[in-house]
Amino acid sequence: MLKGALLGVGNVAVGGHLPGWRSRAGVEIVAGADARPERRALLHKSFPEARWYDTAEDLLARETLDFVDICTPPWAHAALVRSALERSIHVLCEKPLILSPEELRGLPALAADKDRTLCTVHNWLHSPALAQMTERVRAGALGDVRRVAWETLRDQPAAAAGDHDNWRVDPARAGGGILMDHGWHALYCLSAWLPGEPRRVAARLETRKHTQWKVEDTA
Repeated sequence: MLKGALLGVGNVAVGGHLPGWRSRAGVEIVAGADARPERRALLHKSFPEARWYDTAEDLLARETLDFVDICTPPWAHAALVRSALERSIHVLCEKPLILSPEELRGLPALAADKDRTLCTVHNWLHSPALAQMTERVRAGALGDVRRVAWETLRDQPAAAAGDHDNWRVDPARAGGGILMDHGWHALYCLSAWLPGEPRRVAARLETRKHTQWKVEDTA
């Protein structure tokens, strides 16, 4: 039985990760952490015996684990990933994995040195529709792929637990607006469909409508 802990009990954890772990044999979530005590009841609906901590750091210091599932806002990812790997714990982390090249530096090497998995949640690629698309592209059913266009239209930010304080519109916690929040999905899907590695990456970020927030709404 693999023992794991959930770091962050927000919407994505409650709606996606906890049901996923409940459906897995050979896995048990033995602990969870969140700064909001009201989230404790949501963890215990799925795993009643799980121990509760008010901080992820306290959990990591006290628990003996095989893996952690990091579902905190993005600003906390890099430090928690590093802390878990240093303790020889496997890591599953919500996207975006990190917010800058500097935060990524050394993490793959640390995972390799500890012989532990470091995996980012790229869930869209595993959805039935996109998984079928990937299979058809790689089988050559569409011929040689030279160009891919991806368009997403939204009229508001994605939801977060406690929308009165939506971290997705706070650049310090989210790392950016629509590009970091949704563009991450587009980029890993396009990377799976296009041949080779990118030679150049360019973006234009704009705030066209939602000027009340300090993040871009258009990329």
